[in-house]
Amino acid sequence: MAARGPDDERVVEGDYFALGFRRLAIVATESGQQPVSDQTQRVTLAFNGEIYDYGALRDDLLRKRGITVKSEAEGLLALYLSEGVEFVRSIDGDYAIVVCDDRTRECHLFRDPFGVKPLYYGLIADGRAWAAASEVQAFFHHPDFSTDWDEIALWERRVLGFSAFDRTNFAAIRQVPPGARVTFGASAPPRIIDALKDPGAPRTDALDVDRIADDCAAALRQAVERRISHSEYFPVAIALSGGIDSTIIAGLSSGHPQGRVVAITIGGAPDEEDATISARVAASLSLPHAFEQVSAEFLCAHYPRMVLGCGAQGPAYAAYCLGDAMRRHCAGIKVALCGEGADELFLGYWMHVRAQAYVHRAIDALTNVPADSIDASPLLKVVAGWRSLDAPRIQRELNRMFRSHQLVNRHLIPFDHGMMAHGIECRVPFLDREVARFVSAVPECARTAGNTSKILLRLVASDLLRPFGAGLKRLVLDRRPSALPAAMNEARTALTRRIAGTLSACDLQRSRLAPFATGLEDLFWLGAVDTVFLRHRARIDGMELSEMAMEILDAVAS
Repeated sequence: MAARGPDDERVVEGDYFALGFRRLAIVATESGQQPVSDQTQRVTLAFNGEIYDYGALRDDLLRKRGITVKSEAEGLLALYLSEGVEFVRSIDGDYAIVVCDDRTRECHLFRDPFGVKPLYYGLIADGRAWAAASEVQAFFHHPDFSTDWDEIALWERRVLGFSAFDRTNFAAIRQVPPGARVTFGASAPPRIIDALKDPGAPRTDALDVDRIADDCAAALRQAVERRISHSEYFPVAIALSGGIDSTIIAGLSSGHPQGRVVAITIGGAPDEEDATISARVAASLSLPHAFEQVSAEFLCAHYPRMVLGCGAQGPAYAAYCLGDAMRRHCAGIKVALCGEGADELFLGYWMHVRAQAYVHRAIDALTNVPADSIDASPLLKVVAGWRSLDAPRIQRELNRMFRSHQLVNRHLIPFDHGMMAHGIECRVPFLDREVARFVSAVPECARTAGNTSKILLRLVASDLLRPFGAGLKRLVLDRRPSALPAAMNEARTALTRRIAGTLSACDLQRSRLAPFATGLEDLFWLGAVDTVFLRHRARIDGMELSEMAMEILDAVAS
């Protein structure tokens, strides 16, 4: 996992555990080595992510307990030693934390409330030991690890477009659920505890939309500022698409010294809508801006590496391309801000206002799923129940499903892995703790109504863009759906044509993975995951697309 942490590598071993860490040094760069242990060497901790209230935590430990800490990891260890497994209630951040406690001979895994940071676990050594890691490829490098596909996850993905937030593509690898703790004992199966059930803010029925929009802007401004300032490396890059979400992040980041924040746009062509609107937004905000064109040639050249980085779920083409563009335009970049989570919290998807078509497609797809697979999947049982529910109830269930399972496995996991493949940490201001609490108190009718989605964010963007004239405001607010998916689809279509030159659809349809795929390109992706992980065990240095295609063909033939 060197790409995740090119700055340092350390391992601490005990008589019943080994804990290793690859470091991407962003905060406390001189003193933040991990793992860290207490004075008795009986408790060892490592974590991936950021603790945004680290300054307050550090000061509080010194003032109240006389404890001096020099890094976030030391602060977390001090909290754990004083508060036990409940210590995560005292922190605000995006994190995956591992604690090995020799006093109880237990290992605890903690994941942040939304699941921004990945954390996987599974059995190894014929069930005699447990392993945890930030990427699934790590498991396959263990000589005693073995697994096959998780067919339940594949059916969920086929029906809904995503799988449950605790699943991966592989039967022996699970995810720590967002906001949960997983504990391994020396001789006991893992215990999964929902550690962070946040009741949210008190609900309000008041509909002073202007006041709500002002409060929303204030909460978002603090969230953006926390994620920019919590770094010793600059510039911080903003993934700017010209849409409402990324424009808000860009607008709320203004005020920093020149060059401290930059904007990067990727797309199909420099004259398309995403690129032209983004350039105008960046110029109005005095943000340095660069555009990078997405091409089929790039996808083909990097395809095996993308599969390796994102095999836990589905393709992460956009995130991988974005990370590459940021790395080439800003050689020293370590932090990026993305708009993931805005659609889930502020109800911005088309199915939030027109769910019927999505629901009907899911129910139709369910007819091909074996009954025992439906029974084994809580998600698919929900879909099966939609046949007898009224539309408002279905809409509520769909909203919850998109805010949890879909958010993790269609957005957060791909963006983390796609960006971290280039050593860049992706931060998501819309999933800030205080923003989420604020949104939980706002009635849905203030977030979406009729065919208009993201009402609050539209008001926030409108206020931010007012100084730059009505023309720019109209461009952003009336912008059609992003051209980036179309550009990615065009590149993927070219990729599929190249695939078809080597593998025919007839060849691929003989694959045991064919029932789980939505088309030729998707089936090739599944075949590529099978090749990279189950056949090559994540060892693919030097592998090219043509070689991968031939191996997939051989696998189908055999």
